[in-house]
Amino acid sequence: MQDSLQKVFQSSINVRSLAGSHILERASPSPPRFSHFDDSLRIALPLGEVLPVFLYFVRQNPERLWNWSFLPFGIFMLFWSLSNFIMIWIPRLTSNWLGHPAKSVAQASAMGALPSFTPFTPTPTAVDPLSLERIVKHRVDAQTTELFQENQKLKQELTTLHRLIANAPVIVYAVDRKGRFTHIEGKGIEHIGLSEAVVGQSALELYQDQPYILENLRQALSGSEHSWIADYEGWVYEHRTSPLLQPTGEVAGFVGIATDITERVRAEDTLKLTQFSVERCADAIFWIAPDGKLLYVNREACRSLGYSRQQLLTKTIHDINPDLTEGAWAYHWNVLSRCGSLTIEAHHRTQTGRLFPVEMTINHLRFNGKEYHCAFVRDVSDRKQVLDALRQSKEKQTRLISSLRKQTSKLKNTLQELQQTQIQLIQTEKMSSLGQLVAGVAHEINNPVNFITGNLHYANAYIADVLAIVHLYQQHYPQPVPEIIELSESIEIEYILEDLPKLLGSMQLGADRIRQIVLSLRNFSRLDEAQKKPVDIHEGLDNTLLLLQHRLKEKSGALGIQLVKDYGKLPQIECYAGQLNQVFMNLLSNAIDALEEAVERGQFSAKPGGPQIWIRTEHSYPDRITIRIGDNGPGIPPEVLQRLFDPFFTTKPVGKGTGLGLSISYQIVVERHRGQLRCVSEPGQGAEFVIEIPV
Repeated sequence: MQDSLQKVFQSSINVRSLAGSHILERASPSPPRFSHFDDSLRIALPLGEVLPVFLYFVRQNPERLWNWSFLPFGIFMLFWSLSNFIMIWIPRLTSNWLGHPAKSVAQASAMGALPSFTPFTPTPTAVDPLSLERIVKHRVDAQTTELFQENQKLKQELTTLHRLIANAPVIVYAVDRKGRFTHIEGKGIEHIGLSEAVVGQSALELYQDQPYILENLRQALSGSEHSWIADYEGWVYEHRTSPLLQPTGEVAGFVGIATDITERVRAEDTLKLTQFSVERCADAIFWIAPDGKLLYVNREACRSLGYSRQQLLTKTIHDINPDLTEGAWAYHWNVLSRCGSLTIEAHHRTQTGRLFPVEMTINHLRFNGKEYHCAFVRDVSDRKQVLDALRQSKEKQTRLISSLRKQTSKLKNTLQELQQTQIQLIQTEKMSSLGQLVAGVAHEINNPVNFITGNLHYANAYIADVLAIVHLYQQHYPQPVPEIIELSESIEIEYILEDLPKLLGSMQLGADRIRQIVLSLRNFSRLDEAQKKPVDIHEGLDNTLLLLQHRLKEKSGALGIQLVKDYGKLPQIECYAGQLNQVFMNLLSNAIDALEEAVERGQFSAKPGGPQIWIRTEHSYPDRITIRIGDNGPGIPPEVLQRLFDPFFTTKPVGKGTGLGLSISYQIVVERHRGQLRCVSEPGQGAEFVIEIPV
């Protein structure tokens, strides 16, 4: 659109230039070679129109013709032809004595012929007014229709123009000589800080705080064609203006077109950045034609090879890469055309002939119907040196590794022994602390319990005597004094007499329970038994269950754990009773933890039955006994089952487990008692630990 507008202005200038040159050409003198012929021709041509005019009048008015009408006209035509003949040819006879007299006779005959034509001059004829009105109306209607059609065509073209402007990324505007907007339309007016409401406002005032735009507007008002580029807060527009001139040549303003070139500018900036990045890339970059000619090289390529850019662009890939001969290059081109990209190692030759190793990443590209190779080349001399150093270091490392393997094996064995020793120390310390605690608790509880138990016997006797006396008084004195009756009713003497024996029985039962717990604590720890002794396994299991009884009972909002004991007939076993009790405690505690977690997740709400722990013992083999402790909890995943007895391995949260319980249990059963400890479990099917102890 800008180009079309500029062409219109240029065409106007060209027309004016041609017109001026034509006037100058007419004004310039020319040689008078045939001027007499031109003058005669100018006289003959107007008079030659007389004959067709005469014939027209005769045809339109035949009633006015007379028989003698053609006589004067014939005389006129005769003299006219003769006079023109003489006037045309007499200049060639200027040396003849007939020249001037003949010319005078010719002019006189022409003047004499004119009066003879006067009778044939047409006279005005009367015209019918209605006919005239119809003619005028017809012509007016025709002109009106033509004007209407032209107007519609103009409107359609104007609408099309407005649509083009509205959809094109341009803004068309016009400014008068005082700098006021007289018209503005287009797409993106708001991008340049304007709107269609600025018509009538001064552009110089609207942009008074932007000196660059203001200066360009003033240049546009000076009457010359002008163009500039302005940035409007991220939107870039290119302005082209042409002056509007009055007929007098005075500047009436200008018309301008602002084109949105934001994307173009961004693309140009991106291209510049790309070119800048490629040129300053740390790797050498080569564009290579199919024949091996170098089409482009960056600065690093010139530096690494020691050539100037002009020198390097006269070379081929064969000149700088001795590995790629012409035959090898053709094969290389075909391979790369199929795979698209590859990375190879090669050698480049500098201008001085020095070879250095490079790593080339080459891409096969198609652009505008042509094929190219784009190669990114990196000098790997330092890398090669590092690789050589690494190779030597690796050899030393291999020797060191071979010499350290034996030491590592020894250290591994030592570490295992240390871990076992650590576990034993932890177990010993734990059991020692537990034994001290149990001993202290048993001692502190045992004395008061003995005191209570011993006095309960006398309390029963004393209270029995008191109750006997009370009953005797009631028999002999059925009507006591009012004070005794009032006190008896207030203290509910009958209830006391009935409940007091029951109270003493409950106290006796609680004391016996405490004595059993203290005895279970002592039997559980068995710190005084450092050697193997024959013990009853069932007694150890029952003592352990007694200590865990509070965790098996039903709690608020939680199901109780059902305990199923299936004891077989077992002989006494030579063992470390305290250590086996610790194994039972670990296995039962883990089972209770798993069931409590399953209850919290609602595992037992969707199926019948509640959480359950079972203990089964049997004399399965003549030389050993088997103890099975299982639950119907969530089970153990296979990946956890593989590491179940590893030291310090635990799936419990921090603070709830150390990962030593099962490891210590395994050590007690397998190493201390020469038995076996294994776990059988599937996810969702619970878990069962099997202990086998030699008899």
